[in-house]
Amino acid sequence: MRTVMLLTFLLLTKPLTANVINVETNAFADIRQIYNQLETPFDDTLLVFDLDDTLITMSQPLGGVGWWDWQYELQKNNPSSDKLFTRDFQQLVRIQNILFQLIKMEHTDPDSLPFLKEAANQGSVILGFTARGKEHLSATFMQLKDNQFISENELLFKKYGLKLDNGQTSWAGHFNCPQFSREVIYQRGVMFLAGEDKGEALRCTLAHTKNNFKTILFVDDSPKNTNSMDKAFSNQNQYQVFNILYTKEHTKEQQVQTNPNLQAQLFAQWRVIQDSLKQVITYPNV
Repeated sequence: MRTVMLLTFLLLTKPLTANVINVETNAFADIRQIYNQLETPFDDTLLVFDLDDTLITMSQPLGGVGWWDWQYELQKNNPSSDKLFTRDFQQLVRIQNILFQLIKMEHTDPDSLPFLKEAANQGSVILGFTARGKEHLSATFMQLKDNQFISENELLFKKYGLKLDNGQTSWAGHFNCPQFSREVIYQRGVMFLAGEDKGEALRCTLAHTKNNFKTILFVDDSPKNTNSMDKAFSNQNQYQVFNILYTKEHTKEQQVQTNPNLQAQLFAQWRVIQDSLKQVITYPNV
């Protein structure tokens, strides 16, 4: 990965020739610096933001990215583990949605929201790009509102969002791309990808808009997704892509996946929540 210092040097000294410039940073101040040094007009720029552990993060480990990755990998590689919250994938999605409703989320960086509003006011288009599925629509919009991702009582992603061929920041029903095998939803400027490949998804999304962007600034906490973006846009000569791996929450994610004491605490916390939920809903044993 190129460092922000190296990227700044390139921006100041010569035109960029690579279609995709890969950057790694743990601060939105660096992302703002990159944005402010772009050579193309702001209104020719598309900003694409992941949500979880990029713009917002769980205020405690339970239910966060590290927790999800831990449980998902256990289901896939060790389905008999006694550390599993459930052995059923759809049930795991349901548990995560419950946790999204119960546990507050917060900004990953105090500069993230001011930067987003600043860029939007300068004319850049913003797009939310989350691995979450349609099951989490309500919780996601609640979390974004709670964290003030709004302007004049409207979600930022809707007000300044990517408009598709229909001129809207929402798509009625399932958003269709040939490579999708899951149900993808685009609502209020946020694309709910249900785990689909983000690089291919962005290429498909751009094919459904009339905008002629020159620059794309993509920010995500997952190397899997930045690698996907690099692969998808490496030969797309019409775009200059700044592909930013945001690492602020990586230590927290790794602790959940590797610390057995923390894992035991999270399992115990869920049992307490599960017992309280039995008073209002029927919940199968796991």
